[in-house]
Parts: sequence; structure tokens; C-alpha cells
Amino acid sequence: MLRAIPFALWMACFCGNAHADPRCAVFLGNSMTIHYPEPAIGWSGHWGMAASTLDHDYVSVATSMMRARGADASAVRANLSGFEQGRSLDELPDALPQRTCVLSALVIFVGDNARPGKEGARQIHALVSALSQWGRARHAGALVVAGTWWGRADVEHELQAAARESGAVFVAMHDLQREDGNVAGHERSISDDGVAAHPGDLGMQRIAKRIVAVLEKQP
Repeated sequence: MLRAIPFALWMACFCGNAHADPRCAVFLGNSMTIHYPEPAIGWSGHWGMAASTLDHDYVSVATSMMRARGADASAVRANLSGFEQGRSLDELPDALPQRTCVLSALVIFVGDNARPGKEGARQIHALVSALSQWGRARHAGALVVAGTWWGRADVEHELQAAARESGAVFVAMHDLQREDGNVAGHERSISDDGVAAHPGDLGMQRIAKRIVAVLEKQP
């Protein structure tokens, strides 16, 4: 199970431009997108769990890849794990990035913290639909919905359905978790089992590559 941040938003903005309304790619997810330091579990980072450094998490890697291909965009990220777990979507607008920028891409990577049962899966469907609508209202240039890391079947079904309804592109991720080399605990010694089960640097790199490959195909 992914480490969650109940009823809280942790956001980081990495700005590449000082002028008004720069271009940005927005990444909305859970602990794999950004997690605050939590000494009790041995986690000191303020980036995607469980990359070894900020530069190695999937948001940073994907942003670097996009810049290398000529995209002038900074990255904005937010942890919305509370909404995966049932926080009212009425509170979602206040939890989303408020920064003014031209939204070049929106990447939604949620679902692993869904509550058990059909209601939890339906919550993820509603969350993705709401986030997609938010992105479309801001004229997102590209919209990607990533599948879950652990591949929970009922949640995957709802993610795919929500992506299809929203005109987003769905990209699967769960097969990456099945390869030991992509998991942080197989890269380095990590005392907490939950942290260790997250993607490591190689897993983050492969997540980023899949996302960027999809973005490049969108008009």
C-alpha cells in the first residue's frame, strides 16, 4: 500500500521561467509523485517515493526528458492521496495547484490508495473524472492517466473507463512493479517495507519514459 497523506496536500513547484504565465506540466498523484519527510519510516525526501533523490523521481525525469525534446515547461506536482481514500471531492478545487501557467500537460497518477471494494474503485473513477475536467477547463495540451503501481484490477478498470470518458490516454504501469529491478528495496537497503515497495530510481525512470512516450504522440 502506498504511503498516504490523509487530508493534506503536499505540493512542490519547480519553476523554469520568471515571466508571467509560463508553460507547465502538472502531475497529480500520491506518494510516488511527492511525499513529505517522515522520519518514523526512514523517509527524508520531499519528492516522489522512493527515488533516491529529487532528480531521480519520475516527475523530474519526465520533465527533463520533455525539456531535452525542446519543451519549455516547469513541473507542478501535488499529492492527492486523501481524495483516493474518500475525502470529499467538494474540497478538491482548494487542493489543486493555484499557480497561473499555460497547462501543456496533465498527468494523473492515482489509485493505489483506493479503499477496498467497489465504492473505493468508484471513488477513483470520480476523482480522475474531476481532475480531467479541471485540466480540460484549463486547456491542457495533453492528458494522461497512469495505471496503478500494484495493478488492482477493479481500480484499473475504473481508471481506464474514466480516461476513455475524458478523452485521456491511459498508460499501464503495474507490469513494472513485477520486475524486482524497478522496486526501491531491490536497489538499496530500506528499513520500512512500505517505502521499499515503491519504485526505485530505475522504476521511476521507466515510469517517466512511458509517460513521455504518450505525451509525444498527442497533438
